[in-house]
Amino acid sequence: MKQDMKSHGNPIKVFYAGSLPKFGSVGTHPQFGHLASPPSGYEFVNSGVLRSGNLPHLAASSLKFFGYALTKGAKPDDIINFIKTRGLRTQLQVPLDVQLAFLPTWPYIVNQLPWVVEIEDATTLFAPLMAVGGTRTIEDFDDCPLYKTVKALMESDDCRGIISHVKSTADGIPVLFKNEALKKKVTHIPLGVKLPDLIVPSHQKDDETINILFTNSWHQGTDNFYLRGGLDLLEAFSILCKKYSNIRLIIRSRIPSDLNEYYNNLIIDNWRIKVIDQFIPNSCMQKILADTSIYVLPSARLHVVAILQAMANAIPVIVSDGWGIQEYVEDGWNGIVVKGRYGKSSWMDEQKGIIRENHQSLFSGDPAVVNNLVEAFSRLIENPDLRKQLGQNARKDVELKFSLTNWNDGLKKAFDRAMTRA
Repeated sequence: MKQDMKSHGNPIKVFYAGSLPKFGSVGTHPQFGHLASPPSGYEFVNSGVLRSGNLPHLAASSLKFFGYALTKGAKPDDIINFIKTRGLRTQLQVPLDVQLAFLPTWPYIVNQLPWVVEIEDATTLFAPLMAVGGTRTIEDFDDCPLYKTVKALMESDDCRGIISHVKSTADGIPVLFKNEALKKKVTHIPLGVKLPDLIVPSHQKDDETINILFTNSWHQGTDNFYLRGGLDLLEAFSILCKKYSNIRLIIRSRIPSDLNEYYNNLIIDNWRIKVIDQFIPNSCMQKILADTSIYVLPSARLHVVAILQAMANAIPVIVSDGWGIQEYVEDGWNGIVVKGRYGKSSWMDEQKGIIRENHQSLFSGDPAVVNNLVEAFSRLIENPDLRKQLGQNARKDVELKFSLTNWNDGLKKAFDRAMTRA
């Protein structure tokens, strides 16, 4: 028998937890811009109110989860430490007058109400006690102190859904937690972005300046300059500048303070490179995109919003073959995929169901990736028709495949399933 928890005639209120303290670094990430247009039948609500009256309910839910995790083989100290990481202030701001919580990236909740989490990779399910990139040396997750506690959280009745915009992550969840029944909770939805009005750029013309754009992450962490392939790009651009006089590089990023002087003095200062290291509003960013001929991101792994924003603006993209990227960029159709990252900097461990990462080469440079970048750039620089075709295909894919409509359709199905308890 199924219990239907839907509201009659009124939108179902879904609490978006991104405004809570523990979610601060991802809560307003552009990835969650779709919240302004919720799925049909649902309404997103936020909260920043500290509710001391929620303490008894929080204590009861924590105790219930503690007991449940014990039955799943988790150790008492591990469960207690895990619950502590959820943050008392965060938990007391979780409203109890809604029917579902939508958690961005991290499951920072102690089952006060049913919830759904959206993740890119499974590593963040273990946050903050396991860093992104921290899975490379773990041979057996059963030996990880967090594993059985997190497994219990995922298997609990209050976990109503695990959504991922990466199919390999969605497929890996039942494998990681060794539970085929979790397939019923997992939903794969390709991310969708808003399709902007297209300002027809001049980058298809072979007599115009070719502007190349590289961007850092939303929060502008300088380590991400490296992780997004900044060193290999600088090296490749210095080679290309000797051959092509009409290319310019715009770096939308802070430059790391520890960047080797070779890159600062011999490349950034000497070649046609503009660095934008200050905050700029979306309107200014859109103008930069309108003047961009090629977007490049030779990163260790997928950065979905940045790639889709470029594609939505009909910009041909050059990306790496890092984990997850080729679910969005098809080499020769809507962009060019440069080999050299997958299996070295990032890869999916299909036997364990989780991504593995090794970022060493991104901090020192990779000659193979540099050579592949030079070849990819040369193809686009010399062929305006190819730039135009890839850009048109990219925008078409955002319109038809990676749209907000498709995302909301998938999100509605996941929420509908979450709201119907077996």
